[in-house]
Amino acid sequence: MTLQVPVPRPSYSQARESLVKAIPPQIICLLGCGGIDCRYEGPGCWRPSQQAIRGLFST
Repeated sequence: MTLQVPVPRPSYSQARESLVKAIPPQIICLLGCGGIDCRYEGPGCWRPSQQAIRGLFST
């Protein structure tokens, strides 16, 4: 008896992937997460008030 495991399918399309590759990363970041306030950019972009623990985004 063989169990059938469902195959995961992507939730995005080829058109979306092509568009993401064509748009510069800075624009995607600005549209998707707020640009200069992006917490994923790293500690160089974080204000001291956003670092309860220095070097970590920890407001």
